[in-house]
Amino acid sequence: GKIVYCNPAMIAFFGKHAKEFRQQFPNFSGEQMVGATLSQFHRNDQWKERNVDDTRIRIGSLTIDLKVNRIHDAAGKRIGMITEWHDVSAELSAMREVTAV
Repeated sequence: GKIVYCNPAMIAFFGKHAKEFRQQFPNFSGEQMVGATLSQFHRNDQWKERNVDDTRIRIGSLTIDLKVNRIHDAAGKRIGMITEWHDVSAELSAMREVTAV
């Protein structure tokens, strides 16, 4: 699927962390997210056929929680999805520090 919208906060996030994204995804461009395909984030193109669930991913030093909401038309056919990216890196680091005490 194609990315049809990226809010300003997400564009800023991609720009801030572009170097880390490129380590894992060499063709990554935060400035060109809208219109790009989601397959740039997946090593296996078969991901489109699976039901994507909420998940946690690691990209470089980042840990990101992905919340997936599917969009369906009136007939119930899946026509897209909205994915919320939440950087939980700082939270997890703080939890590790507290646990270490």
